[in-house]
Amino acid sequence: MEIMKYRRRIVGVSKAMHFLLPDLVMPIDSTYTMPYFYGANKYNEKAEKEFQTFFDIFTKTHRIARNLKLTGNDVDGEKWKTSVPKLIGNAIIGFDKTFNNYFNQFKKDTVKQYIALLKDLTEFTLAEAKYYEKLLEGKRIKLETSLREKIREKLIIPKISDFSF
Repeated sequence: MEIMKYRRRIVGVSKAMHFLLPDLVMPIDSTYTMPYFYGANKYNEKAEKEFQTFFDIFTKTHRIARNLKLTGNDVDGEKWKTSVPKLIGNAIIGFDKTFNNYFNQFKKDTVKQYIALLKDLTEFTLAEAKYYEKLLEGKRIKLETSLREKIREKLIIPKISDFSF
């Protein structure tokens, strides 16, 4: 389906499919969903590859719903709890935002503190823990780099304006 004029189909198609089949398909975005499942914003120009990515996320979402025993009883049809796939998507967004809050609080120890929180709240395998540690360490490094760049800009720009050309 070509929902949008851009070559990237997965975002528009998943959102259209979620609109048509809200209890079956989770909307996919580039900011939260892709990095959660792949550690980065996975992109491929070929429609077949994007379908494989969509199918992989669809399968993983189904597995999450099954493992958490999520059903229609867990939704109320309002705001953030409109369907099981939307619950999962919103949990991914919450996961990311909570990590950002931890970064602001713990800086270098963010990953260690966040993994400890996850272990207290969930049960996951050693392989899952290693996956999340790697994913979160990459995110921590990006946040640290971004923060460093913002500080650098604040220090350099005022100094440059002091010079007369």
